[in-house]
Order: sequence, then structure tokens, then C-alpha cells
Amino acid sequence: MQTSNLVVPKVVAVREDEEGRGLEIIPQQFGLRVPHSSKRLVLFRLDVSITDSTSTKSTLYLQITADSLDSLVRIDYEKTNADAQNPPYLENVLKQLKLTHSVTRLQFRLRSGEGIQFAVPFDFDVDKIPDGEARSTFEYAESLAAASRFSLYFQHTILKKESFAHYKEAISPSPTEALRKSYKDMCNVKRLYIGVGGKPPNNVEKLQRRVERLEERYEELEEDCSTLKEHQEQTDVDIGDLLTDVIELKTGYEEVMKQIPDVCDEFKDLKEGMEDTLKENIHEFIQDSMAKQIAECVEAHVDEMKGKLRQALR
Repeated sequence: MQTSNLVVPKVVAVREDEEGRGLEIIPQQFGLRVPHSSKRLVLFRLDVSITDSTSTKSTLYLQITADSLDSLVRIDYEKTNADAQNPPYLENVLKQLKLTHSVTRLQFRLRSGEGIQFAVPFDFDVDKIPDGEARSTFEYAESLAAASRFSLYFQHTILKKESFAHYKEAISPSPTEALRKSYKDMCNVKRLYIGVGGKPPNNVEKLQRRVERLEERYEELEEDCSTLKEHQEQTDVDIGDLLTDVIELKTGYEEVMKQIPDVCDEFKDLKEGMEDTLKENIHEFIQDSMAKQIAECVEAHVDEMKGKLRQALR
């Protein structure tokens, strides 16, 4: 089956998260072309034009090859279908495309480590882009180029079912080196601009390096999270041990509290016994002391009487 070139003059792009939810509706419209290839290769090429400060008009290209895709999904939406699960921003998309009811959605998801090729003319200077519409258009294209998951919306009558089936067949779960080389040749920026060739904008290269650094940082954060998880598990074990100790302390405390009344009674009995013993000892001490004093007085008095008798007998 031979497929013809697909040309879509107006396309609305929506950047999405990993769950397929819309993150950003890009207000700038793009053109979409899928050129025919005799090798049955599939290349999606988005284009948009801007005018720089020298009034030079330049076309920006975003290229996505089928070998870089993990999945490609087609969904046709009908606004009047009450049972359909239409995205919440569908009304906005229809308005941008100046459509009233139906629209086709192509949802792209790139493989891990793959990206969208962003190309500009050789003489293109990012610093010469004036503020305003031209600058915004460039930034919109730059934003889409950094996406790993996005959708394109366009008029539903343009894409034929057999053409989409061909696009799906071109997505290989494990592309060979020969296939990758063929795609690399097909999307070579030197083939753009009527053979003059193009280049990636410098800021995109910086953006790609930044993405690589962010991916490295993400891996570091994953390791940190794993370490924190291990610490959390150890903390949970420590908390469990501590809870066991607290329960044992509580049990011991309750036992001590039960024994306190008995200890108080024993202490009271001991106190009373000591008081009785002390009273008896004091009484005996007083009796012994008084008896001793009386004996000493009697003895002294007897000695005195003996002395007087001796003197009288003389």
C-alpha cells in the first residue's frame, strides 16, 4: 500500500504529563506534513514561520521520527457526543482551529532518551528575534521541542484510516541500527531549506544539556529517596522497639502503683512498732535512772549515820 503526503495546514499542539493530561495548550498554530517515503519511513514535520528584527522571515521545523516514538494514538472527538470522555480543553482547541464539532487527536509519546529535533536556518540568530509575537512564537516552538508527550489536534476529515495504520506499523518496539540510520538520514537538517540546510538553535542545545542535567539530578533524587525510605524503615523499627519499652514501663508502673498501698501499710505498722518500742525503752531508762539515784542517796545517808555513831562512841 502506497501512502501519499499528509498536509495539515492548521494544527494545535498540547503538551501533556505522563498520565496524558494537558499541561499547556500552545496558542501558536503549526503546519504538519508527513512526507511519503519509498522506504516506508514515517517522519512528522511541524513548521511555523517568524520574522526577525531585520524583517527576515524564517521557518522553524520540529521533526519527529517513528523510531523515536513509544506510542502513537488516534482519537476522534465529537463535541455533540454526550457519552464521550472529551478533554476539558476541547472547546478551546475547536475555537483555535475554527471548528464547531469534530476534531482528530494524534497523541505522541516519545521513547525514554529520545527528543524532538528543532531546526532553524544556518544564519538564524536567536538574539535578533524581537520581543512580541515573533519571540512568543519561537518560545512556543521551543516549549514543544522539549516535550516528551504531546497531542496534535486538527480537522477530522484530513487523516485517512489507512494512512494512520501505516504510521502505527512504522513504530517498532526495537528499531535496528540500520533503521535508525535510515531515519537519521531522512531527518538530517542539511536536507531542509531547499538543500541549503539548517541547524539546531544554540539555546535548544543548552536546553537539551539542561534536560540531561535534570535527568541526572532526578536519578540522584531517586537514590536519596531510596536512602530516606531505608532510614524511614529503620526509624519504624526503632519506634516499634521504643513502643514495646513504653508498654513494659507502663505495666511496671501499674504494678508499682498497686503495691504502694501495701508498702504504706507496712510503713505505718513499722512506725507504730518503733514508737511503742521507744516508749518502753524510755520508761525502762527512767526507772533505772531513778533507782540508781535513790540507791546512791540511801547509801550516802547510811554512810553519814555510820560516821555520827562512831563519833558518839568515842
